[in-house]
Amino acid sequence: MLEILIIIVIVIAIKKRMEKTSSHAAPPAQAPSLSQASVEQKVNQRIFGTADLKDRAAVYNRLLLTDRYQNMEKIAPVEIGEECPECGSPLVIRRGRYGEFVACSGYPTCKYIKKEAKEEAAPVSTGVKCPKCETGEIVEKKTRRGKVFYGCDKYPACDYALWNKPIDKKCPKCGQLLVVKGKKNEVQCSNKECDYKED
Repeated sequence: MLEILIIIVIVIAIKKRMEKTSSHAAPPAQAPSLSQASVEQKVNQRIFGTADLKDRAAVYNRLLLTDRYQNMEKIAPVEIGEECPECGSPLVIRRGRYGEFVACSGYPTCKYIKKEAKEEAAPVSTGVKCPKCETGEIVEKKTRRGKVFYGCDKYPACDYALWNKPIDKKCPKCGQLLVVKGKKNEVQCSNKECDYKED
């Protein structure tokens, strides 16, 4: 990389010297006239192996990336104390584009990657008995998109569900469950047709 920069500086100095001498004295009749473009093309051909600007940029980027890759700190994989189920080699923690993962140390001959099972959290109980089936309990659940709702733990046999957290009290007007709603934690009836609210 440093050699290329030195060569470029030397070529620029030669060009300037040629321009000074050509402005002071007429060139000899037998010497071919060199335009700035032809000199740059010859220099590029000599340094980069090509005169094309796109190819020159590709060569420069390749040299730069090679230099960075050689100076990059390499992290050795860490063994986790388990064996690969496919080949028996030790499993190691590797680092990839999307973070750390566990894979076989025998890569590339063995391409085993340990899949991490997603742990599902146990449903959080609200302590309220389901009013529909009367055997289940209302628990906190999440939709596929992560929104919290409350439903019977006997699902799919019982499909009772609420968006708001129920409390273990019945509405004095209609007999449905009372729920805690909103940021102010207002207690009101879960029945949409009932207008009961606690103060």
